[in-house]
Amino acid sequence: MEATPLTLEERRRLHAYEHMACTMGSAIALVETEPNVHFQWLQPGGFGRHFGETGPRVSELFAAAQGEQQERLAAFWTQMEQEPQASCELALTLPDGEESWFRLLSTQNTYPNGTAYLLLNVMDIDQQLAGQAEQIEERRKETIQNMAAGIAHEFNNNLTPIRGFIELTLDCLETAHPAADGLRTALQQAEACAELVQQIMFSSSNSVLNLREVDPTSLLSNIIYDASHTLLKPEYHIEVIQDIATDLPRIQVDHKVFRDSIRHLLRNAVTAMPEGGTLKISAKRSKVDPESTPSSKDDHICILIEDNGAGIAPEDMRKVFDPFFTTRNRAEARGMGLPMVEGMVTQMGGWVQIDSGTDQGTAVTIYLPSLSEEKEDSSTVSTYSMASSTPPPGRMLIADDEDYVLKLITRLFAKQGWEITEASSFYEVLNVVDQHPDRFDVLVLDIGMPGPSAEETLKRIREANCHSHIVLVSGFPEDNRIRNLVDLCHGSFISKPFSLSSLLERVQDLMATTP
Repeated sequence: MEATPLTLEERRRLHAYEHMACTMGSAIALVETEPNVHFQWLQPGGFGRHFGETGPRVSELFAAAQGEQQERLAAFWTQMEQEPQASCELALTLPDGEESWFRLLSTQNTYPNGTAYLLLNVMDIDQQLAGQAEQIEERRKETIQNMAAGIAHEFNNNLTPIRGFIELTLDCLETAHPAADGLRTALQQAEACAELVQQIMFSSSNSVLNLREVDPTSLLSNIIYDASHTLLKPEYHIEVIQDIATDLPRIQVDHKVFRDSIRHLLRNAVTAMPEGGTLKISAKRSKVDPESTPSSKDDHICILIEDNGAGIAPEDMRKVFDPFFTTRNRAEARGMGLPMVEGMVTQMGGWVQIDSGTDQGTAVTIYLPSLSEEKEDSSTVSTYSMASSTPPPGRMLIADDEDYVLKLITRLFAKQGWEITEASSFYEVLNVVDQHPDRFDVLVLDIGMPGPSAEETLKRIREANCHSHIVLVSGFPEDNRIRNLVDLCHGSFISKPFSLSSLLERVQDLMATTP
């Protein structure tokens, strides 16, 4: 039986479908089911690249749907014969072996003689799904970053009095006191907790590094020398091959975080070789663009840490940067590990590359941007001893809505001879400053207290002609907002949980300047 000629309106409709298919890169087919199934691609779309210019036959279409996908296609085929409109999304395995996702849409129509036919529209939605997946991943990362920041803030607020009161107690005890060893252990664990919070912030790229210009040759050599005495014990039977170029350009890093990151990679390498092996550590100049000419300037350094241990299984490679993921016993895992390394490197404008496989060893490469070789070294090193520093006595306003933190800072500076006034909100701060604008030498202010915003409070403090030195305190790490607040008050910032000596040093530095 020959198909009944289409009416003018139906031809216009088909032409519109064909135009839409061409525009969207999709395929459109005419399906007749009576008296026999007749399937014809009016526009093969992207299928033409895989199944030829005429598009796939019905049998080829079903063969491309494998396993569960074939069941979904069969269910859709039944639905499109029974319902005016039907839709389905499924994955098809194309002749080249690649899997691609498609959206199938069908619409029932009728010839003038009453015979039914179907129009089937097939759209490639791989890119659309990929875009949606990227959006979901971005929202997930943003949620994790916000959660990490909130947890860090609360955790740091709680750690500050724990750490501080332990320090104060130790300062009152003799070294040989029976309780001193236990308190020192507790202080070390409090510092370990603070370091873990910092690692969480770095892993979510939500922390600001304290960058300083350094000589990577000297810094790496010192880190490796230290690790050789603490991580690489003789009984491990690990041979270390070190190749650190002597002409490396200077870089900007957070000294402590960089050291912790390299040490973590070295520890991972040692752990991967329980029966012994070879550990290679190298650093050299590197070009970002592999097409660079020999005369192009080297603008990165490349740090490689390679072992010939057990390696990382392919199924684990995609998870190595996930927080708290480990292939070892959970008790052996240390902090955030690779996520912390990646966060540190990313914030310094570099990237991390990992090459590994089961029983093939692991090579971790870090690329970091170098500084202009003409730039002078502006880094400085400052040392401070809590026992030897006594800020000049004066009047201080201390404000924090965390009572334990407030009492800790009060006790610290009262012991140094300062006259202290306490406040627990920005309302109280403004009330005191309005009445006595010239009374205080130093204001120590937590930036997250109840009342007006920190920005509004600092503005009103200056409008009251208060010229006190200002130290801003927060459980959040330094960010752009905090830097703007520091610029606004020409003061200083310290992040919780701080050591008492570092807070004393911060006040001492301010008192040596003109407010």
